[in-house]
Amino acid sequence: MPLVSCSTKIKKGHDLITALSFFNEACSYNINNFLTNLAMPL
Repeated sequence: MPLVSCSTKIKKGHDLITALSFFNEACSYNINNFLTNLAMPL
């Protein structure tokens, strides 16, 4: 599941600011893809 990698990657970030911005980018991207994939069959 792509959403799991969000929390995994933030733990690897050395700089909190960089980690948070990466977390936000990755998660919003993953959530958008997830919602898009859910809507596909409809």
